[in-house]
Amino acid sequence: MRRCVVAIAVLVIACKKQDAAPARDAGARPVDAAAPDAAPPDAPPRERPTVKKLAVGGHSTCAVMSDKTLRCWGANGDGQLGDGTQKDAAVPVTPKLAGVVDVALGDAHGCALLDDNSIACWGKIGFGKKPPTLEPAAVPGVGNAIHVFALTRGGAVGCATVKDDTMVCWGDVDAKGHPIAGATTEHRISTAVVGLDHVTALSANGALREDGGVFFIGGDGVPARTKLDKVAEIASIDTLVCARLSDGSVDCVGPSLRCPPPAVKQPAATKKPPAKPTKSTPKAKPKPAAKPKPGKGGKVAKAPAKPATKEPAKPPVDDAPALPIEVLKLAKAKHLAFDAGTCIVTTTGRVQCLDPLDGCKADPPWPEPTKIDVVSGHCALSAEGAVRCWSAKPRKVTTIAGAAGATVVASGAAHACALLGDGSVACWGKNDHGELGRGGADGELHADAVKVELK
Repeated sequence: MRRCVVAIAVLVIACKKQDAAPARDAGARPVDAAAPDAAPPDAPPRERPTVKKLAVGGHSTCAVMSDKTLRCWGANGDGQLGDGTQKDAAVPVTPKLAGVVDVALGDAHGCALLDDNSIACWGKIGFGKKPPTLEPAAVPGVGNAIHVFALTRGGAVGCATVKDDTMVCWGDVDAKGHPIAGATTEHRISTAVVGLDHVTALSANGALREDGGVFFIGGDGVPARTKLDKVAEIASIDTLVCARLSDGSVDCVGPSLRCPPPAVKQPAATKKPPAKPTKSTPKAKPKPAAKPKPGKGGKVAKAPAKPATKEPAKPPVDDAPALPIEVLKLAKAKHLAFDAGTCIVTTTGRVQCLDPLDGCKADPPWPEPTKIDVVSGHCALSAEGAVRCWSAKPRKVTTIAGAAGATVVASGAAHACALLGDGSVACWGKNDHGELGRGGADGELHADAVKVELK
């Protein structure tokens, strides 16, 4: 199954602890220099590393290499490339970081999962009012992470799932680990998130648990359990979090729905005739209780006590909020294509969207592109590895030359990159900050993909 790395970093949250932040983890590995040792003069040339994973932020891109180092390029005004400067880079730079196995990017910050299960972050990570972190810095308190996430939600947040299924977050979060835009308190140390655990994926305002349940995250950052179940994928749009269920249907929850169900009219109350009075019969007088007879020794024998019966356990209180659920009137889906609107990829490989002016009506499936596997931004990856993109208005679909054989497509604010089958990366789109990695920034729109020179 091909994967699509979407530019909007998702937030996965979990917690088993309460308000107290985890203690510093003395075992967390310090960030190491990534530069390899100098090879002897007669040594054979090193094999050029290939790309294993790709992540795209707003106007920057990072690639995890086969030698567990990073290459990053594009916008760097907030230090989001991690090279120690705030200068844009049209040629990939190598942050001083070793042992990288995964990376997540927000609009202006990045976090990497290292092979010793520690986390390092850089850029505008939201450590209170401090200036940007220009080089990767280890996150205190995280030494057993298994997933890393970066979120831009009015501020900058980093999160990690740890081995006991707790989720910890840092950056623009409150004392309970909840993401709060513009937080003024420094949360450099990871903070256990209250209200979530066992989470595997996160969108801008939703969290997916490993049991298929979904939590909605409101403007206050507090997660609230919903009644969505058996969910395979989530995505956010406006104030809604939507879920693709295992049967292919798409359900959404949120404070306001696009097509609210019609109000159910209650039947008018009918007046009942007054009940006729009935004659009361005199109650029989209760018989006096018989006095107990004395036993031996003149003592009165007491009745044996009834054995205590254990009350059945009460069912757990249903704490799911009163958030309405809307079933979108779309065909069965195999992927949520919300970068293109309230859209899906149908099981037949077409894009279908709700009418943007009428959430109760679905538009016909797009005639092009076809045979789609996944969608990122305004680009679609087919099962054959072809990348086709479209303009918004009017919709015109074009095949991206130079991106054939793609296995992953990731889109930023105005550019996109593809991981190709040979382990290389090719990018296209706007080049205002050198985000295409072509050696210069020209501000032009490039329709064809060109391979990035990764040394």
